[in-house]
Amino acid sequence: MTVLSIQSRVSFGHVGNCAATLPLERLGQEVCPIDTVRFSSNPRYPGWRGTVIDETEMRGIVEGLDALPEEAGGGLGFVRAVLTGYFGSAGQVSVAAEAVDRVRRRVPGAFYLFDPVIGDYPGGRYVQPGVAEAMVEHLLPRANLVVPNHFELDHLTGRHTHTRAEVIEALDRLAAMGPEMAVATSVKVAETAAGSVEVIAVGRAGRFRIETPLVPVHFSGTGDMFSAVLLADWLAHRDLSRAIRRAVAATWAVVEESRKLGGPELALVAAQEAMLAADYRAVGVHPL
Repeated sequence: MTVLSIQSRVSFGHVGNCAATLPLERLGQEVCPIDTVRFSSNPRYPGWRGTVIDETEMRGIVEGLDALPEEAGGGLGFVRAVLTGYFGSAGQVSVAAEAVDRVRRRVPGAFYLFDPVIGDYPGGRYVQPGVAEAMVEHLLPRANLVVPNHFELDHLTGRHTHTRAEVIEALDRLAAMGPEMAVATSVKVAETAAGSVEVIAVGRAGRFRIETPLVPVHFSGTGDMFSAVLLADWLAHRDLSRAIRRAVAATWAVVEESRKLGGPELALVAAQEAMLAADYRAVGVHPL
């Protein structure tokens, strides 16, 4: 099964496609990556360099994939799922929407996980003007599953959520705009225990939350990896609760290993066996 992954790429570190490709592959998925930007590193480092990929170039890559002959899969007919993350411009969002449509013309049941990379608390929004608005217009209605963090949930719904009930209401509002399922990560609300964060999900299987300890260090790319593991497990088992628990367990294992090693980035390669061995059954689920 092949995943078309449209997101950022860096030469140093693990964010975007550099955080998603290895987990997807280790969990049994072929990956066909399309980059939205190519940067030397995460822009949080001084002196970073790089470029936003021209939307015409992106569209050309999508068209080239769709022109593949039958022996190579029959255009985008080899793709069974699409994953999107960071976009460098609003025009790229339109190209991604076209790619989803092209895939679904070939494979009507193709699944689309939309990770609306916009920003995070406490730093706020870090995408270019117009990107978030284009996501809401073009990608949200096409998605089967949307996975915002707490900041992105608030930004997409135009509200500040301070309680679990408000988060659920906001997720329901997102789901009403197209996706069958909506999952909020890095949630911290009034009911959240000190030193913890939550994942809250709404979908066909009901509403539930998962609480995990808050790690006192920040690694870029954890959300990109989380979405990749979530998608891989969903494609294999079609069970949202299981897929989220697998993603939580795997992300926690990689973050813990990265913290122990002491580097500035996710130690994704060094921690890949810990990622695979992480036991999702140990992750508690609380119905809502």
